[in-house]
Formats: sequence, structure tokens, C-alpha cells
Amino acid sequence: KTVEAAFWAEGYLEAQDRMWQMETFRRSSRGEAGTLTGKSSRSSDRDRLRRGYTEEELRAMFDAGGARFRTIVAAYTRGVNGWLGEGRDLPPDYAKLEMTPRPWSETDSLAIGIAMARRFGEAGDAELTIAKVYDQLVKKTGEADAKKIVGDLLRRDDAAAPATMNDHLRKIPEKKGSRAAPGMSDEAYASYRAEVEEALASRAALGMPVYFGSNAWVAAPGKSTSGHAMLYGGPMMGFNAPSICNENHLVVEGPTPLNVAGMSFPGVPGVMIGWNESLAWTTTSGGADLVDVFTLDLNPENPEEYRYRGEWKTFEVVERELLVRGEGPETVRVYRSVHGPLVGDRDLKHHRAHALKMSFWKKEQGSFEGVLDLN
Repeated sequence: KTVEAAFWAEGYLEAQDRMWQMETFRRSSRGEAGTLTGKSSRSSDRDRLRRGYTEEELRAMFDAGGARFRTIVAAYTRGVNGWLGEGRDLPPDYAKLEMTPRPWSETDSLAIGIAMARRFGEAGDAELTIAKVYDQLVKKTGEADAKKIVGDLLRRDDAAAPATMNDHLRKIPEKKGSRAAPGMSDEAYASYRAEVEEALASRAALGMPVYFGSNAWVAAPGKSTSGHAMLYGGPMMGFNAPSICNENHLVVEGPTPLNVAGMSFPGVPGVMIGWNESLAWTTTSGGADLVDVFTLDLNPENPEEYRYRGEWKTFEVVERELLVRGEGPETVRVYRSVHGPLVGDRDLKHHRAHALKMSFWKKEQGSFEGVLDLN
């Protein structure tokens, strides 16, 4: 009879159908997959802890959402815990690992939503790979030809590919005194890429998505035999059992009616791709450049500092706990700069580090809320 009751029911039923999948999703998204799989998830968890948020930051993001957003996520959370509290038979994986599920929290749903949004929406942090390709080209062809090759493949200003509708009206300022920032050393880059590949492999083993891409198109009424507009949403998420997504249909008959159906991610309330009585919607990976990489010069006398605007500035360090099944906890020191968290380890040999500047940092709940508003 109420929107709150509908999302409570979604939480209850998804827990009934997909509790173990929800468990793996929340632990992987929080950097806790090692509590399930052991050493094989170490790289994935380290990456999540570095690029992700603390419990306090997730809670602050949840609190920053609108009233409807908070009501829906809280109702879904109560639904999941309602099923857990009934003492029903749990998926056999819990007994196999001799563990019981902890209560679900609003931040669990937020963590999963953020992980999915980043997997299918985060793009643009290819500078380290491009820099390594450029270095190899310089060795083979010389600096002049290397610049031409890279400039042809990755044009700085391409009139045929406007960034916005009014891009042609925007005057691009000249950059004076700038220089190409150095990428990672060969050793540092090899270590970084190895960790990335290990992280992707362990996430795939848990059923998390590890690839990027999707399709979407719309046909006007005049192009369809039915005379109606047609919307196609084709998220490329692979074929797993259980599926990464879940089909649901929520109906409310009351003062605040609701009739929405489509797909959701287990652990995340609402319909991600679907329809209601007013519209239909889909999502697709746009490939926008949302992440930049900044090269930082480390203080040779104190690697806890980096150069920023001509002065040495101390890193913000967040100590986080890495848990691995069968082993004791490990403290991971997460370094953050004014730009964002570091990617990979600091290169103390070359006094260099690299930081990620994410346009969406601590704002992902806005996308989550936007999808729920469509519902």
C-alpha cells in the first residue's frame, strides 16, 4: 500500500532469492572479498580500499541523499534484515565457510551501487598506459615521431569530436609552461598492471562484472510497425548463474501509486533499467573521460610529502584493515592527495607517485538517487 512497503518487499524477496550473491557483492564492493576467498582476492581488496570509501564516508554520502532516497534504501535494508531475522535456511555457502551473515546496512547497498556505477561508468584513467606506450615509441622512433603518432591517435583538439553541444564556441586557453608529466617506471608499471589483472580475475571469480560496455538505441514511432516509440537497452554484463541482475516488478496501490518493472542489481533497491506508466529508460556506458591521472613529485627527504603549487604538502593517510581468510589482519595505509587517492604504490626509488582525480568522488549517491527518481 505504500512505496516504503514495496521496497521493503524487494529487499525481503531479493534476500530470499539471492542472499549469497548479495553477500559476495557487498564484500567485494567494500574490499572484504578476502574474508570469503582468501589470498586470491588480496589485490582486489587493496584496490577497493585505496579507491573506495570508509564506512563513515559511505554513511555521510547516504545522509546527503534526499528524503525519498533515504526512505527507499532504509526500507530495502529493513526488508533484507526481515528475511535474515526469520531464521530461515541460509545458502549452503555460509555453512561451508562456517560463517553467518551480519545484518544488512544502507551502506552495503550504497557500496554495491558505487561498485557497479564505476564498473560501467568510470572511464578516462588511461594516461598511465598511454605514457608507457609513448615511452616505447620514443625508444623505437625518436621523440618527434612518437609525438606525431600519439597526436594522431589521441588528438588533443579534434573538431570532429566535440565534447559538448557548444564545444565549437569554447575558446581553449593556451597552456604556458606546461610539460608532459612522467608516467610510471617500468618496474612500478609492471607491478601496477599485475595488481589490476589479479583484481579483475578475482572479481570475475566472485561473479562481479569486469568488462566495460553496453548498447542503447531508440526508434521513433514512424520507424516501428506498431507506431510507438521503441527503446532498446542492451547492457553487456555476460551470462552467469546466478545472473548479475534480477528481474522485479513493484506495484503500489494507494495515495502514492507506483508501477515500475525491469532489472536491478541484487543488493541495490530500485529498477536500474525498465519502465513505469509514464516512461521507459535504459543506461549505457558512455566512455566519458571522468578520471585524470596526476603525477606527483615526492619529497626525497620525506616521502610522506609531495609537491603541490611549489610547496611540500603532507599526504592524507587513512589506515584501513585488509582481512584475508585464514590470516591475521593487515593494515593498509591509503594515501590521498588534494587530487584524490594514489593509484598503485609510491615509487620511492624515483620519488614519484600518481593520483586519481575523479569527477564523481564522494558524489556517486547522486546517480543512485537519480535512478530511483526515475522509478
